Amino acid sequence: MGDIMKAAAIQMDCRCCDVKANLEKAGVLLKKAKAAGAELAVLPELFNVGYDLDALEGLEYNYNETADEISRLSKDLNMYIVAGVLEKLNDKYHNSALIFDNKGTMVDRYRKVNLFPLGREKEIFEPGVETTTFSIDGIKFGVMICYDIRFPELGRKYFQEGCDALLVASAFPFARQEHWNTLIRARAIENQSYVIAANRCGMDGKTRFAGNSCIVDPWGNVSGVPDNFQEAAVVQTMDIQESNRVRKLFPIREDKQRLDSVLSINKRNEQ
Repeated sequence: MGDIMKAAAIQMDCRCCDVKANLEKAGVLLKKAKAAGAELAVLPELFNVGYDLDALEGLEYNYNETADEISRLSKDLNMYIVAGVLEKLNDKYHNSALIFDNKGTMVDRYRKVNLFPLGREKEIFEPGVETTTFSIDGIKFGVMICYDIRFPELGRKYFQEGCDALLVASAFPFARQEHWNTLIRARAIENQSYVIAANRCGMDGKTRFAGNSCIVDPWGNVSGVPDNFQEAAVVQTMDIQESNRVRKLFPIREDKQRLDSVLSINKRNEQ
């Protein structure tokens, strides 16, 4: 791996509450990503159960079935996998991204901090209380889920912590697809980072999802799916030296120190 890595954003239509079917479909798409050389893949938000939140309340759910299968796939494919899932902890549910290494070990998880206010996420899920980063051979990643991309502060925190790429698992709707396109490019450009953005497609209930899964480079250039309504694995090479070149040309991290100083002075003057 080193400074070069192939990553995949998996775009799939997730069947409501059908964990077995969704795991099987994810396996097929992950194998396609591996065949294209991917060493890391990101699956959409709640890929294993779908995003019909009303239906989730009556779901008989075995969380270990999902965790065990993603573990098996990551080991068999020799691939890191970040999977957006319904996580059950005791009697509480989290909208989570599980992180598996290429040996099948779950090395970390991210629980969605910013729960979406226009649906029932705040009723159903417990919010996360921590950000999550992990590294693969010196390449550092920060994890986000869907609505998180509307909060530049989270991306900037990961940037300040030295992340080279942001990984986004999402179920972003078609009605706001231009927001999706703009926000993921903005997070890439302002943080001089790659963004691997896996968004689901298809329908759940009355909601159509946007697709538009893609990988954005630190300049904001987009490598995306040819058809936003079709399942696919978007595979692209990340060159971390390119990130370093952008950051050297525009030294935002260093220049931000002056801005932070000015803002701190202004805040003290207001008190």
